[in-house]
Amino acid sequence: MSNLDGLLDQIGVEARDAAKGIGIARQTLWRIARGKQEPTRPVIVRTLSFLNRPENLKRLGRKRPLSFEEVFGQAGRAA
Repeated sequence: MSNLDGLLDQIGVEARDAAKGIGIARQTLWRIARGKQEPTRPVIVRTLSFLNRPENLKRLGRKRPLSFEEVFGQAGRAA
């Protein structure tokens, strides 16, 4: 399971808004966040880009961008 749900909660963004910002369906976001679907490389890039927007990093209290491992976990793989 990824840390994606927790990060989205911390940012305070609704799942539908996050999915729209990432460019995927809400159901796809749900499946990825719960480990039921592996994200493709383009989805990984768009997810990291969304989470690493300055306003989202500020809400997370971070200065450094989030890494793949911090979002998707060490066991995650790119398809």
